[in-house]
Amino acid sequence: MKNRRRKRTSTLPYLAVPQSRSGSGTRRADPSWTVLIALSLILALTLAPGSTSAPMADCFWCGDFATADFILNVALFVPLGLALGASSGVAAWTAMVIAFVVSGGVELAQLAIPGRYPTLSDVLANLLGALAGLLIAHRVQSGRRLTGRRADRATLTWAVIVIGLVFGTDFLLAPSLPDSDWNGTWTPLLPSMSRYPGTVLNAELAGLQIPDGPISRSDSARRLIRAGDPVSVRFETAGAQGDGLSPVLRLESPDREGILLIGVYSTDIVVRLRRRSNDLLLHAPDVLFRQAAPVAVDTTVVMAAFKQGQVCVTAPPGRSCSYLSSPGGGWSMLFGLPASVPGWLQIVLDGLWLAALFFPLGMLMRMRRTRLIPSVATLGAVGISALGGPASVLLGSLAGAFTGLAVGRIASMRGRSIFAG
Repeated sequence: MKNRRRKRTSTLPYLAVPQSRSGSGTRRADPSWTVLIALSLILALTLAPGSTSAPMADCFWCGDFATADFILNVALFVPLGLALGASSGVAAWTAMVIAFVVSGGVELAQLAIPGRYPTLSDVLANLLGALAGLLIAHRVQSGRRLTGRRADRATLTWAVIVIGLVFGTDFLLAPSLPDSDWNGTWTPLLPSMSRYPGTVLNAELAGLQIPDGPISRSDSARRLIRAGDPVSVRFETAGAQGDGLSPVLRLESPDREGILLIGVYSTDIVVRLRRRSNDLLLHAPDVLFRQAAPVAVDTTVVMAAFKQGQVCVTAPPGRSCSYLSSPGGGWSMLFGLPASVPGWLQIVLDGLWLAALFFPLGMLMRMRRTRLIPSVATLGAVGISALGGPASVLLGSLAGAFTGLAVGRIASMRGRSIFAG
């Protein structure tokens, strides 16, 4: 009696490609619907009108957030690469040609869409994303299992990556004060913002005057801000504001790169500080202080100080402080954080980001020391990063991390396929 060998499948069954039976009785992959979903996602996110104010078709690395855009463009085409890689009869080179045609078509279409402009970096990022998806699909279909020492190494490697992202977020969201000359601008009119209808009467930094023009002692201004001295602005209020952010005071470099902004958003005070992430052309979140803006027509003083990872604002309602970063704040460097996002939603988004990072650890985790220790160490890194901050941030971060571990473990045990119909 012949031994019937069982066909090898991926050790990650939740990534296994579902099979449909053909008329001949053989089974073949049929994930065509995932290709349509991936294409629909790409078209929905790339063909909507944008907010770019100037054509950038002749540049490669374009805009203030070029690095964030590049990373997002890579991620956008990963699902398409996965779906094409899982399709039967689609060779790798054919899949790359399809990705190139889709990316090129999108870039050409953006010529006719307001606020959208094609760039070569977008095409390159899209192709890298499609290639990554193809490699993942090939890895899954090859049936090679992550077991024993290979799984241990994978767990340790991903744990190191997550720890690096958690502490890297704290580092990148720290202030970055350029060593250039500084200018002060009062109630400036900036793109995508409205001009504040009030009048600035005076602005200073620990006795150093901040005029509506060049600051004579920029080095002193840098030193005072780093020491935690408050930036103070006295202005005549114009009552409650409408929609949109209205800058009251802005510090900027001679080439108009923003360093510090204090503005009014409806009844809230918004503080925007240049961070290290901005130096890498990534986003940085605004800091919002609810109900801190004056609503009555009067003369008021608002002070903002930065010290020990916090920004504190003193306004007529009182003094309030907020931390500049959180363990799960890495997503905000890719997408930005509008001033209108409430605090509870920020905590939820932080938790979802950490859940996504911990999901692979949950898939690999087993009751053995070589895999438990990296997972526990990664949880410890999240806790250490959140120490000293609000209890809600600590609890939200740990809840997100544990959720990712639990969902990953359940997915590993139940063997669900992401291509299942």
